[in-house]
Amino acid sequence: MVSFYDAMQLIVDRAEELSTKMSVEDKAEVTKAGAKVFEQALAYEVRNRHYRHRDTGEDPHLADSIVMKNKNIDGVKDGQSVVGWERSTEKGTHTKGYIANIINNGSRFPQFTTRSGRKYKKPGEVAVHADHFIEETRKNPIVQQGILKAEAEAMRKIINRKKKESNL
Repeated sequence: MVSFYDAMQLIVDRAEELSTKMSVEDKAEVTKAGAKVFEQALAYEVRNRHYRHRDTGEDPHLADSIVMKNKNIDGVKDGQSVVGWERSTEKGTHTKGYIANIINNGSRFPQFTTRSGRKYKKPGEVAVHADHFIEETRKNPIVQQGILKAEAEAMRKIINRKKKESNL
Protein backbone atom coordinates (compact mmCIF):
# COMPACT_ATOMS: atom_id res chain seq x y z
CA MET A 1 0.00 0.00 0.00
CA VAL A 2 1.24 3.49 -0.92
CA SER A 3 1.65 5.94 1.92
CA PHE A 4 -0.01 9.33 1.89
CA TYR A 5 3.37 11.03 1.56
CA ASP A 6 4.31 8.93 -1.50
CA ALA A 7 0.95 9.67 -3.16
CA MET A 8 1.33 13.41 -2.59
CA GLN A 9 4.93 13.33 -3.80
CA LEU A 10 3.78 11.59 -6.99
CA ILE A 11 1.22 14.36 -7.61
CA VAL A 12 3.83 17.07 -7.04
CA ASP A 13 6.34 15.34 -9.34
CA ARG A 14 3.78 15.05 -12.14
CA ALA A 15 2.75 18.70 -11.73
CA GLU A 16 6.39 19.83 -11.84
CA GLU A 17 6.99 17.71 -14.93
CA LEU A 18 4.18 19.57 -16.72
CA SER A 19 5.09 23.04 -15.49
CA THR A 20 8.58 23.97 -14.32
CA LYS A 21 10.38 20.99 -15.84
CA MET A 22 8.66 21.39 -19.19
CA SER A 23 10.91 21.09 -22.24
CA VAL A 24 11.72 24.13 -24.37
CA GLU A 25 9.86 22.62 -27.34
CA ASP A 26 6.71 22.15 -25.26
CA LYS A 27 6.92 25.69 -23.85
CA ALA A 28 7.39 27.03 -27.37
CA GLU A 29 4.33 25.08 -28.56
CA VAL A 30 2.17 26.58 -25.79
CA THR A 31 3.37 30.17 -26.27
CA LYS A 32 3.10 29.87 -30.06
CA ALA A 33 -0.61 29.08 -29.73
CA GLY A 34 -1.17 32.22 -27.64
CA ALA A 35 1.01 34.32 -29.93
CA LYS A 36 -1.05 33.34 -32.98
CA VAL A 37 -4.21 34.59 -31.26
CA PHE A 38 -2.50 37.86 -30.28
CA GLU A 39 -1.14 38.30 -33.81
CA GLN A 40 -4.63 37.97 -35.28
CA ALA A 41 -6.10 40.37 -32.70
CA LEU A 42 -3.36 42.95 -33.30
CA ALA A 43 -3.79 42.74 -37.08
CA TYR A 44 -7.55 43.21 -36.66
CA GLU A 45 -7.03 46.23 -34.40
CA VAL A 46 -4.51 47.87 -36.76
CA ARG A 47 -6.83 47.29 -39.72
CA ASN A 48 -9.76 48.88 -37.89
CA ARG A 49 -7.85 51.93 -36.68
CA HIS A 50 -5.14 52.66 -39.26
CA TYR A 51 -5.98 50.93 -42.53
CA ARG A 52 -6.58 52.87 -45.70
CA HIS A 53 -7.43 51.10 -48.91
CA ARG A 54 -4.61 52.18 -51.17
CA ASP A 55 -2.03 50.63 -53.40
CA THR A 56 1.13 50.16 -51.34
CA GLY A 57 3.17 48.48 -54.05
CA GLU A 58 5.81 46.15 -52.69
CA ASP A 59 5.69 47.77 -49.26
CA PRO A 60 2.94 46.02 -47.26
CA HIS A 61 0.60 47.86 -44.95
CA LEU A 62 1.32 47.95 -41.21
CA ALA A 63 -1.50 45.45 -40.54
CA ASP A 64 -0.14 43.05 -43.16
CA SER A 65 3.43 43.09 -41.89
CA ILE A 66 2.90 41.79 -38.34
CA VAL A 67 5.14 38.81 -37.66
CA MET A 68 5.13 36.11 -35.02
CA LYS A 69 8.35 34.36 -34.08
CA ASN A 70 8.67 31.32 -31.88
CA LYS A 71 11.84 32.75 -30.30
CA ASN A 72 12.54 35.47 -27.75
CA ILE A 73 13.39 39.06 -28.69
CA ASP A 74 17.07 38.16 -29.11
CA GLY A 75 16.33 35.28 -31.51
CA VAL A 76 17.06 32.53 -28.98
CA LYS A 77 14.62 29.62 -28.79
CA ASP A 78 13.83 29.37 -25.07
CA GLY A 79 10.08 28.72 -25.11
CA GLN A 80 8.95 32.31 -25.60
CA SER A 81 7.11 33.69 -28.61
CA VAL A 82 7.21 37.28 -29.88
CA VAL A 83 4.59 39.18 -31.90
CA GLY A 84 5.35 42.51 -33.55
CA TRP A 85 7.13 44.02 -36.52
CA GLU A 86 10.60 43.33 -37.90
CA ARG A 87 13.56 45.30 -36.62
CA SER A 88 15.52 47.55 -38.90
CA THR A 89 18.67 45.78 -40.03
CA GLU A 90 20.32 48.77 -41.68
CA LYS A 91 21.17 52.05 -40.03
CA GLY A 92 18.93 54.87 -41.17
CA THR A 93 16.12 52.69 -42.51
CA HIS A 94 12.64 52.93 -41.06
CA THR A 95 10.82 49.63 -40.82
CA LYS A 96 7.24 48.94 -39.84
CA GLY A 97 8.30 48.62 -36.21
CA TYR A 98 9.53 52.22 -36.28
CA ILE A 99 6.26 53.41 -37.80
CA ALA A 100 4.16 51.37 -35.35
CA ASN A 101 6.14 52.86 -32.45
CA ILE A 102 5.39 56.40 -33.62
CA ILE A 103 1.69 55.66 -34.08
CA ASN A 104 1.44 53.82 -30.76
CA ASN A 105 3.45 56.23 -28.60
CA GLY A 106 3.08 59.47 -30.53
CA SER A 107 5.82 61.94 -31.34
CA ARG A 108 6.97 65.14 -29.75
CA PHE A 109 7.70 66.86 -33.05
CA PRO A 110 6.14 66.59 -36.52
CA GLN A 111 7.59 63.67 -38.45
CA PHE A 112 8.95 65.50 -41.47
CA THR A 113 12.43 66.42 -42.68
CA THR A 114 13.36 67.93 -46.03
CA ARG A 115 16.52 67.23 -48.00
CA SER A 116 17.91 70.55 -46.82
CA GLY A 117 17.56 69.35 -43.23
CA ARG A 118 14.63 71.54 -42.24
CA LYS A 119 12.69 69.66 -39.55
CA TYR A 120 9.20 71.13 -39.95
CA LYS A 121 6.97 71.16 -42.98
CA LYS A 122 4.99 74.25 -42.03
CA PRO A 123 4.85 76.41 -38.92
CA GLY A 124 2.16 75.19 -36.54
CA GLU A 125 2.08 71.61 -37.80
CA VAL A 126 1.19 69.19 -35.02
CA ALA A 127 2.96 66.06 -33.89
CA VAL A 128 1.51 62.55 -34.12
CA HIS A 129 -0.88 61.88 -31.24
CA ALA A 130 -0.40 58.60 -29.39
CA ASP A 131 -2.98 55.90 -30.12
CA HIS A 132 -1.75 53.13 -27.75
CA PHE A 133 -3.35 50.42 -29.88
CA ILE A 134 -0.76 47.80 -28.88
CA GLU A 135 -1.33 48.24 -25.13
CA GLU A 136 -5.10 48.35 -25.57
CA THR A 137 -5.03 45.13 -27.57
CA ARG A 138 -2.75 43.49 -25.01
CA LYS A 139 -5.01 44.54 -22.11
CA ASN A 140 -8.28 43.66 -23.85
CA PRO A 141 -9.99 40.98 -21.70
CA ILE A 142 -11.46 39.24 -24.74
CA VAL A 143 -8.01 38.94 -26.32
CA GLN A 144 -6.49 37.75 -23.03
CA GLN A 145 -9.21 35.11 -22.71
CA GLY A 146 -8.58 33.96 -26.29
CA ILE A 147 -4.84 33.69 -25.62
CA LEU A 148 -5.43 31.68 -22.45
CA LYS A 149 -7.88 29.35 -24.23
CA ALA A 150 -5.40 28.72 -27.05
CA GLU A 151 -2.56 28.10 -24.59
CA ALA A 152 -4.77 25.82 -22.48
CA GLU A 153 -5.68 23.78 -25.55
CA ALA A 154 -2.01 23.45 -26.51
CA MET A 155 -1.18 22.46 -22.94
CA ARG A 156 -3.99 19.89 -22.97
CA LYS A 157 -2.54 18.33 -26.12
CA ILE A 158 0.90 18.11 -24.49
CA ILE A 159 -0.57 16.52 -21.35
CA ASN A 160 -2.51 13.97 -23.40
CA ARG A 161 0.58 13.18 -25.45
CA LYS A 162 2.66 12.65 -22.31
CA LYS A 163 -0.05 10.42 -20.82
CA LYS A 164 0.00 8.25 -23.96
CA GLU A 165 3.80 8.06 -23.86
CA SER A 166 3.85 7.06 -20.20
CA ASN A 167 1.16 4.39 -20.66
CA LEU A 168 2.90 2.68 -23.58
